[in-house]
Amino acid sequence: MAAAITLSAARALALDEIFEQHLKQIKLPPGFHIEVFAEVPAARSLAYAPETGTVFVGSMRDAVHAVIDQDKNGKAEAVTQILSRQKVPNGVAWHRDYLYVAEQHRITRYHAQNFTPGQPWDAKAVVIYDQLPDKSHHGWRYIGFGPDDKLYVTIGAPCNICDPQGIEGTIIRMNPDGGSMEVFARGVRNSVGFDFHPKTGELYFTDNGVDMMGDDRPPCELNAAPGAGLHFGFPYYGGGRERHADWADKQPPLAPTMPVVEFQAHVAPLGLRFNRGDMFPAEYRHDAFIAQHGSWNRSTPVGYQIMRIKFDDSGKAVGKETFAEGWLQGSLAWGRPTDILQLPDGSLLISDDYQGAIYRITYRAPAVPSRGVEPADAAQVARQSGPEPEGSAAAGKFKAATCSTCHGIDGNSLFPPWPSLAGQHATYMVQQLKAFQSGARQSDFMSNPVRGLSEQDMQDLAAYFAAQIPQPADTDPVLAKRGAGVYRGENLSSPALACSTCHGAAGEGNASAGFPALRGQHRLHGNSGQGLRRGQAPLAHE
Repeated sequence: MAAAITLSAARALALDEIFEQHLKQIKLPPGFHIEVFAEVPAARSLAYAPETGTVFVGSMRDAVHAVIDQDKNGKAEAVTQILSRQKVPNGVAWHRDYLYVAEQHRITRYHAQNFTPGQPWDAKAVVIYDQLPDKSHHGWRYIGFGPDDKLYVTIGAPCNICDPQGIEGTIIRMNPDGGSMEVFARGVRNSVGFDFHPKTGELYFTDNGVDMMGDDRPPCELNAAPGAGLHFGFPYYGGGRERHADWADKQPPLAPTMPVVEFQAHVAPLGLRFNRGDMFPAEYRHDAFIAQHGSWNRSTPVGYQIMRIKFDDSGKAVGKETFAEGWLQGSLAWGRPTDILQLPDGSLLISDDYQGAIYRITYRAPAVPSRGVEPADAAQVARQSGPEPEGSAAAGKFKAATCSTCHGIDGNSLFPPWPSLAGQHATYMVQQLKAFQSGARQSDFMSNPVRGLSEQDMQDLAAYFAAQIPQPADTDPVLAKRGAGVYRGENLSSPALACSTCHGAAGEGNASAGFPALRGQHRLHGNSGQGLRRGQAPLAHE
């Protein structure tokens, strides 16, 4: 797919073949079909411009893309990067000829009437709000316009659990020009998806429960906010009615509003979209679809699927069921549903930030009732691409989505506690996976993920991450220059003590001697790694 994987032409072909095989694993109700709409690196939030038929795509990297399906045949003809050098531009929205982009620290809008990809986008930027908390933990914003013509913005709490300050842990709203900002809802830990009910106009939003409370608690949530001024429990409630031990004797400033639907703990519900179209059967009218991004710290992975929330005619949630599943095969996931968008024809677009893909789900009444496609064995699918005696990067890509929850898409970690794996020696990674599996190397965060890995799984995963290109995003030029001398051992009494002696002149590592590559790692990773070994909770990243 479009993620930056370096492969020969033969391996690229094998990657496409494996992807097609995996797409057949997705189970949907009879009559529903899924296909690839577009390939977009690290695709996250989606927004649609009806005037031009353009789909805008945010990311947790530094870019925003535009996707164009000119002939409306369900396959994008062009994908263009329109913005770069952004700071986590996750949130995108379209409103009255303007593209709105929410970065970690600000919201900018771009006048885009008569949109064309070649427009000078940077010159169009107008910052409408610059008071968002500039903190990386839960710093990916989600935005959208409500029926009141206000721009709604989710602001996650910058922690796993803490006392949020200011507008942290809220949903705010403002005028389209950024004026008259007000807090709409409080007690929201980390919402990364919302929509307004088509009939009632009420805001519904997902929220992710507190981590490190166990495999099965607290629940993740779907919440309803019929009006402003409600409090949804965080941090006094970790999720649903579950209380965290550190907050059990404290009371929220307002009586908390409990979720209308609870999900299994750690499924990470993100994108939410109500069905307003006519393509799907009548019983789906005004139901909601929710993308579950998948767990990262549960002993047995869960999520990685699309849920359907059933609503009655009065606009009340009355049930839930799995709508699309198959991105998780056993303990290994090959994709991560992220956001949902409905096109004018009624079809659904689903972004997958791990695969760098946008899927399109359509419906055609089945001639004969079907039981759907039975899930295939991921190892068997990988073998269909040919012999893999030493590990296949192509096969590894379809086993590494679970790994990406901590180590980042393409192995480039966004969070200092977790090392980047991009460009790491395959031999070294296999050694470490075996050490975690045998218990020779201890980690509460690795013992469960490696338990079910086969030798072939380890080789494939290592081959995939070794093929990726390290992309450091937090380099300080001054520190880098100063650190170069320290790394080479300048002014040391014994040059043999220099880092470069073991880890290579350019940080490339020495796998045969058991020394990892250091190039591309977070400058804060060393301290964060020590913190993890002391048992501190890492950054959560739904």
